Amino acid sequence: MSDTELVELSGKQAAAFVGVSTVMFHRYLNGPYPPPRRDNKKYMSDSLGRWFKQKIVRDITVVSEDGKGVLNPQQELARKNKELADKTALENEVRRGELIETDDVEAAWTDILARVGELDTALTLRCEVVPLIRTVLRLG
Repeated sequence: MSDTELVELSGKQAAAFVGVSTVMFHRYLNGPYPPPRRDNKKYMSDSLGRWFKQKIVRDITVVSEDGKGVLNPQQELARKNKELADKTALENEVRRGELIETDDVEAAWTDILARVGELDTALTLRCEVVPLIRTVLRLG
């Protein structure tokens, strides 16, 4: 086959042409960017080659959410995996009772500070009243 020769390929031949199994090639057919196919359900080698080249570029190009930059797919996968691992670790800590809700912590500290305030008031009164009582008793 020369560079200019066009070859009509069956589905099985097309899968072999792009180097994938027939099962994977059929997934491509049902995917968002299916390979170009003629009315007779055959594939032309030139258009199939261009499609596969574009597919490879599309598969390895990850665009940032704002659409302004291209991200490294390995770095993006690593970031997503780390986020998932962190989320799972937090869920496990909550399940084991190692973490508590901030509302519960706030309520507990509010209660503790209120009790300390009451105790402080009681001690202050006692410190003021006891000497006064002793003085009165001594005078009486």
